[in-house]
This record gives sequence, structure tokens and C-alpha cells, in this order.
Amino acid sequence: MCDLGVFGGGKAYESELLRKDVTNMAGNAEVSVIARWPQLFINKFYKLDIGQRIGKAKIIRISDTQVAKRGPTINLAIEFEAMRYVAQNTSIPLPRAYRIVPSEEHPDYSFLVMDYVEGEVLAKAWRHMTTDERGGVTSSLATMIDELRSLPSSGMISSTSGGPFYDYRFAMGLGQIGPFENERDFNDWRISQFHLYGSPSQLANIRGKMREDNRIVFTHGDLSQENILVRRINISEFAIVAILDWEQAGWRPEYWEAVKFVFGGTGRKGWLELGYEQSFMAGYRADITREFQELGGLSGGLC
Repeated sequence: MCDLGVFGGGKAYESELLRKDVTNMAGNAEVSVIARWPQLFINKFYKLDIGQRIGKAKIIRISDTQVAKRGPTINLAIEFEAMRYVAQNTSIPLPRAYRIVPSEEHPDYSFLVMDYVEGEVLAKAWRHMTTDERGGVTSSLATMIDELRSLPSSGMISSTSGGPFYDYRFAMGLGQIGPFENERDFNDWRISQFHLYGSPSQLANIRGKMREDNRIVFTHGDLSQENILVRRINISEFAIVAILDWEQAGWRPEYWEAVKFVFGGTGRKGWLELGYEQSFMAGYRADITREFQELGGLSGGLC
């Protein structure tokens, strides 16, 4: 198992947005009733396909226009602030996030209420797309990633607001980590995960290859096909209508989106190949090799 001893000091992070926006929403009966629904009822009647791969989180339909994502409150807080930040500062399509509603059944869990977006999950649409249609989608995605990367950064590696963050790539998705003041601190922490698997000389060799001057950019962190909704707009073209699942978003080294694209993108014909042709993959082969062959090889893919 990966070394979990260097996670953010064991302190739960509570963002300013969470302090302001967690509410029982007593004035909105449609939403406040969510917290009192028995979980068996929710799972039986309202669980949607797009919630199947979100770990402990579930997506439930609460009205014609809204859904609620159930999950650990501290992770939903990260997702909520990321969605608000991206919506306010970019033109990237994503559901509008409204509130975090605490669960009365489980004190550590809540519901993130957001708009329902009509569209087809890209993982399904991809199967019947032409090569040109696939290329159009990945080109649009590259433009959106460029827009995320253009947002001004403090240089810290963190959540949207500068706190600890969550990433399935680390420690099998357990807990939150960071924040890190700079890439050097992040790299030191990354190598520290592998002290049980590699010799000091092996780790020193890999650490010496890790750059400390990458741009720190805003990163979605989970751009798998399951987290992209598309809609056909004419006979030969699809449009991306929503990017979903922002709980792993925040400030990361520039190469990290490419690493996570590979991490979540295996098994889709043409997906990685088209990604390498776009700006979000090109130029990061050395980083991808280090993560999956050198570091991943030491731990057997556990870290």
C-alpha cells in the first residue's frame, strides 16, 4: 500500500465556499427532501448510469431540470468550488452548481445540487462516431483545456482555492493531499510514496528527471469519456455540451492533465491516439513514461 503518512496533516479542509453555501435549503422543499430520502429508495429508483464510475458518489435525478450528486462532503466541496470558478471565469460548458445539501442520514456525506444537462455520454457516442467526428470532439476538448490552462495561477499545487486536493492517481484515491507551495515540494512528496518499493538509488535517479519549472495550470484531472457529454448538432458533427465530475480539479503541473488522460483513457479505440495529436497530450511523453513505467513499475501500479 502507498505511504499515506504525508497527507495534509490529518486535518479536514473546509473551503470558504463550503462555509457559505452548505445549507438545509429549508425554503426549497424539492431539494431539502433529498436529505431525508432513505438511501435504498434513492439507489433503487434514481441512480443514473453516469454515476456508476464515481466511486462512492451517486447521481440522482430530483426534477426535470436538476440532479444531485451524493458523496463525501469534503470532496463535494472541492468539486463545488471548482465548478463555480470555471463557470465564472471560462466559456467551458458544465452544469451550473447550486448548493451543497447535508445528508441527515450520514453526517459526512452531502448532495451537490446542479443542473441536469441533456446529452449523450461520450463513451457511448464514441462507438458510432466517424473518424472526423471523433477528431472534432478531441479538438474541441483541446481548446477547452487550453482555456483552463490560461487561468492565472499562484504557482501552488492545490485545490481551486489553495487547499488540499483529491486525486485517484494517488494512493488509490484515499484521502486528500497537499497543498504544495511549488513543484519541488510536490515532486519530493511524489517520490516519498515509493520508499517501500524502490531503492534509494532508483528513487534518486527518477527524482533527478523530474522538472521543477513546469507551469502550474488549472486542471480538470479526470477527462475520461464517461465525464464528457456530447450532442449531435448536424449530420457530421458533435458538440461537447458538458464536462462533468470536477472533484479532482485544481492547480497541477502542466503535464498532469495528460497523465490523467492516459490513466482514465485506456480501452477506447482511437481516444489516446487522437489525444496525442492534440495539445493536451503532445510534449508530455517523458512525463507519462515516468509516471506509468518508472514509478508505476516500482509499485506494480499501486501508486
